[in-house]
Amino acid sequence: MDLPFRLAANSTYLPKAAIIRAMALIALIALPVVPAAAYAPYSDTIATLMDHIEQQKARLNLTDEQQQQVGPIMETSREQRMSILENYGFGQGSKPKLSLRNKISLAKDMKSVRESTERALAQHLTPNQMAEYKKIQEENRQRIKELTSSH
Repeated sequence: MDLPFRLAANSTYLPKAAIIRAMALIALIALPVVPAAAYAPYSDTIATLMDHIEQQKARLNLTDEQQQQVGPIMETSREQRMSILENYGFGQGSKPKLSLRNKISLAKDMKSVRESTERALAQHLTPNQMAEYKKIQEENRQRIKELTSSH
């Protein structure tokens, strides 16, 4: 059974699997693609995350056409990242203890997906939007580090 822990200043307790799913959504700035019913027990936190995603999409100031182009790119990226995490034993409440070699390999795999996603996005976003996207990604990485280092 997962041990619950507090998410930053939020008083809502969540199992680790929910946190991993939430961080993946934040990190990807993904369009909502997972049925909300799957996250019903965490609806308050998920609503907050969805608000956060909408704010980030607004920061990019995407046109309707760009939203249609970027959505599939982000979904593919999300699927690839989740597959990588599952291959290393993450998911369904598990957080495996990885060897240094596996940690390095995981980081390389995730970096490859990130770079591929950025190349695809660069074909549809303006230079200013790409700069903002990278800034958002860095903010998300810092937020995730804060969450994982304090627990």
